[in-house]
Amino acid sequence: MNGDLIAAACLFGPGILAAPALAVGYVRGRREIAATDLVLGETRSEAPEPPPDAREPLPVADREPVAGLATVLAFPARRAA
Repeated sequence: MNGDLIAAACLFGPGILAAPALAVGYVRGRREIAATDLVLGETRSEAPEPPPDAREPLPVADREPVAGLATVLAFPARRAA
C-alpha cells in the first residue's frame, strides 16, 4: 500500500466510523431542543409584567469629570538625515 493511503485511512477512518453515532446524537438533540422551545413557548406570556410599585427607583449616579486628552505633538513628516 501507498503511504498516503495509510495516512488517509488513519486520519479519516475514525471520523467515518463515528459519523453515524454523531448524526444520531445531533438529531436527538435537535428534537429535545424543539420540545423545550415548544414548552417554553406555551408558558411564555405575551406582554412582560410591569415591575411592582414597591421597588425603589435606581439611584442616579453622578459622573466624575473626564480628564482632558493628552497633548498631541506634531512630528515632521520626514526625518532630517
